[in-house]
Amino acid sequence: MPAENVIIPGAAEIEAGQSLGHDAWLRLRKNKMAVAGGIFVILLAVLSFSAPLLSGDAYKRIDLALGAKAPSREHWLGTDMLGRDMAARVLYGGRISLAVGLAATAVSIVIGVLYGAISGYAGGRVDVVMMRLVDILYSLPSAPWSGSTWPASCGVR
Repeated sequence: MPAENVIIPGAAEIEAGQSLGHDAWLRLRKNKMAVAGGIFVILLAVLSFSAPLLSGDAYKRIDLALGAKAPSREHWLGTDMLGRDMAARVLYGGRISLAVGLAATAVSIVIGVLYGAISGYAGGRVDVVMMRLVDILYSLPSAPWSGSTWPASCGVR
């Protein structure tokens, strides 16, 4: 009997599958605060990267006559003590923060992929030793060498 003539009972009730990405997107869309936060972050990133087009050199232009002014039409976030536009300074600061974050992420990905590739390619004892090193790093508190309060929290004085 040809395959197209086979009738499967209940086949009409079988629904099409969805990918994990599509399922995650549907769950994310239901969380209105997460969507609003994502839109805000994307908007801030776009504004930060387009800061030179939007504000020119306003972030470094000093106008002592302005002094520290409250927010207005010309200066959305006001000005600092030297009369510099705070909105422009926030946007330029956002560019630096985003660039540092993207660079750190890229370095982390490269190191992780290389380390994982070496571990997977070598296999055996090399893999076991490399994975135990990763386990040791995961067991440490978050970056005790980065100026956190790790020594104090461990009773070290």
